[in-house]
Amino acid sequence: MDSMLKEIAKHVGRPIEVACNLIENILSVPTKNLGDLLGDFVSYWQWNNRLNIAEKAQEKLKKRGLSPCKLPLDFAVPFLRDCGDAEDADLQEWWAEMLCSALKDRQSCHVAFVGILKSLSPADIRFLDTLLRIMHVEKHGRIKAIAAESQLSSENSRMSFNNLYRLGFFSPTGGRLTGFAFDFLKACCPDQQYIGVYMKKQSELPRRVVVD
Repeated sequence: MDSMLKEIAKHVGRPIEVACNLIENILSVPTKNLGDLLGDFVSYWQWNNRLNIAEKAQEKLKKRGLSPCKLPLDFAVPFLRDCGDAEDADLQEWWAEMLCSALKDRQSCHVAFVGILKSLSPADIRFLDTLLRIMHVEKHGRIKAIAAESQLSSENSRMSFNNLYRLGFFSPTGGRLTGFAFDFLKACCPDQQYIGVYMKKQSELPRRVVVD
């Protein structure tokens, strides 16, 4: 155990070897090196993710004939801070799409989108991708259909729905995607061709007495 961790153990007044062993297993870094390496390890990992996202965004901008420009700091700073935690390749595509949308249209420079995307897991992204692709606009059978069409289990599909519902993607009854969900998808989803079709199909559903 390095000197930093020894000082922490003295401060908290209890042994921390068990916790150190857990950290070693999680990071594959000996705790005797954590004082020197943990900060560098996390910083390297985050910057590697940021650079991957920036490269993806630059490629998208080039294909669309767009050039980078200055963004409001109250959007750019949270974006750069939080996108560093996205290691999954699909999540990185969504972060890159958000950046391109912000550079194209300042209305997409909404810090709420940053907070929402930070709260989504790779499974949540797969849930949304599959939902749009199979055009399952009705509540009945949604989770079963998504589990059948994706690599998600029924349990993971249910958990993703619950998280998306918590974040405001679905109406109170769980029946429809909300206006906020469509705004977010237009700013962040790489497969834009599905969104308009889904909106149209959902609008054709009959309304219930309880607004959904």
